Amino acid sequence: VGRSFWADPALGIGSRRKLYVGDAAVEASNVDTLRTRREPEVCKALTALLLERRIPEAGEGDPAIWMRDSGLTLVSTDFYRAVPWQSLLSSASEVDLFFTYARTWRRSLGSQLARLSAHGLTVRVILPDIFHPYDTSVPEIARRCGQTSKDLQRNVAEALRFYRDIDAEVRLYDGVQSHSLYRFDDLIVASMYNHQRGQTDGVPTFVCRSGGTLYDFFQRDFSAMFDDENHLTRRFDDLMLQSIDHG
Repeated sequence: VGRSFWADPALGIGSRRKLYVGDAAVEASNVDTLRTRREPEVCKALTALLLERRIPEAGEGDPAIWMRDSGLTLVSTDFYRAVPWQSLLSSASEVDLFFTYARTWRRSLGSQLARLSAHGLTVRVILPDIFHPYDTSVPEIARRCGQTSKDLQRNVAEALRFYRDIDAEVRLYDGVQSHSLYRFDDLIVASMYNHQRGQTDGVPTFVCRSGGTLYDFFQRDFSAMFDDENHLTRRFDDLMLQSIDHG
């Protein structure tokens, strides 16, 4: 809203957009077209501040600055082969995990994860809540995975048993995840979920380092879900698994 005519009710969205991009300046008299006519001084001051932030022209700016601020070190759709999983895991002291159940990833790295956990590696995991009455998201997650609700519950229960056996701290999330997350100390691997039925050939995968805006977002999001005061997840216990075992 850096131009006063952006708030003019007489202009359509298309007209506002054309004027906004094409006009380099705005006259002070145009401030009167703002809806907040009763506060002209505030409007003039706001307009003056916003006009100092013009839209960058094509080719302006240094992409390296954007990359540095984001902390992004890798982008790929080859989730399994592009990321040095074994190296990241072997050098970590803390691991945070957030996904549906990640069976293929667990089969590839589970033995290494269990061995490191036995020697002091801290593991925190958030998995879907598949236990009544907090299983409202199960049908949608199952649909996305191309499974029945029972199949999904069985796969998540398998993951729960594994992480319980390696003494990971496990929480349950009643919601449909928008991404998966793997944190190894100061590096985070995040990948997107598709909206199709079943698996696809590849999904966008990002590796970002601590200190960057992407890492900070994902780390804060995970920490908020793990915080009891936020009531976003609940603790997992063996009694829940018994309810699955007994049907």
